[in-house]
Parts: sequence; C-alpha cells; structure tokens
Amino acid sequence: FFFGVAAFTSLLMINVRYASTLRNVLQQVFRRSYTSDTDNHRIAGERWRSLMKYGWRDVPNIRHNPTTDEDDESGRPMSDKEWRMKYISALLYCVSGNNIKRPEREWIAGYVGTFCSDPDLVDFVYNYEPNAEDLSNFQKYKFRSLILRQTQAHVLLYDAISAATADGALKPEELEHVRHVAKRLGILEDALQRIHDLVDEERMLRQRKVRILKTVLHDSLSAP
Repeated sequence: FFFGVAAFTSLLMINVRYASTLRNVLQQVFRRSYTSDTDNHRIAGERWRSLMKYGWRDVPNIRHNPTTDEDDESGRPMSDKEWRMKYISALLYCVSGNNIKRPEREWIAGYVGTFCSDPDLVDFVYNYEPNAEDLSNFQKYKFRSLILRQTQAHVLLYDAISAATADGALKPEELEHVRHVAKRLGILEDALQRIHDLVDEERMLRQRKVRILKTVLHDSLSAP
C-alpha cells in the first residue's frame, strides 16, 4: 500500500513538473509569436526612457496590481492602454494653461512614441481636448505606495514643463497653470521651482549641443 502511494506521488510530481515546463515553453512560444515586435519596441523604449531620464535600468512597476485591483471607479482592472491614456490626458491638461500649441503636442507624441507604438495613442495626443477632470482622474489612480504616487506626480510635472517649453520658455499664464496643478498634486513650491530650473538647464544644454553638432557637421561638409 505504502509502495503504491509513493509511486503515485512520484508520478504526480513528475506530471506537475512536466506541466510546469510545458506551460513555460508555451508561454515563450506564444509571446514570441504574437507579441514579439510590439513588446520588444515597447520594452526597449521604456528601458531607454527610464535609463536616460531617471537613471533606472529596469522599468519600475508603479501600478498597485493591474491584474486584480480595482483601478477605476467602475471597479474593474485598468488596462495598460487605459492607464497611458489617463496619464496623457493629465499631461495635456498640465500644458493647457495657454492653449495647447502644435510643438507641445508634437513633444508629447514623440514622448509617447518612446514607449508605445499604438497609433490610437498618438491620435489621442493630437485630438484630445483636456479638462480639469483629467487631473482628478489621475489623482484617483491606485499606486503601489504613497512614495510612488508622489514620485509620479513629480514626473508628471517634469514632463508637463518639458512639453510646455517645446515652443520656448514658459509663458506667465502657463507657469500659473502649472503652479495650480502642482498645488492640486500636493507638490510644494520649492520642489516645483527645482523641477522648473532643471528643465531650463536641460533646454539650454540641448541648445548648446545642437549648436556644437551643427558646427561639426558644417565643418565636415565644408572640408575639401
């Protein structure tokens, strides 16, 4: 009897291991077959953006639990696409203090392109007209922790100021609107000023870089 139980248990464990191995193999096959191009583009873009902008070599999981938790008021989980649309709409609202200019939408569209190839999101950037509810919806989103919520709020403001300065320095009405957004997000004026200064420094450095590269290119083309 004991021998039979032991044999049955051993056979069961083998089957479990086989099933687990088979599941892993199938997951790899289906991942490569159906999502390789899109996922590779998205993952490469997200990793590049995270490393270049924030120094993160891996993309952090800021979401609370996108597969099980209720992420919106309807009580259903929110998809990645819905989350991105929510972030984009909040970003558009942040830069709408002086109406949204074409260069600002182009900046946001290019930014979205670094981590997503969905044409619907690009169309959304160019056609959506934001309103105050967009920021409220962003604030209601569930993050994994309070620290990540605060971090994402700082990132949102950084992205917003970067987009708003795509057509030059912040206009007074744009700055006033950004201050209003920062206050609603619970970001102190000192922190907002540091973010603003950082964006200005990066903009000036980028202009210097462009001047140098243009000079180098001109010299190389002019050389005999």
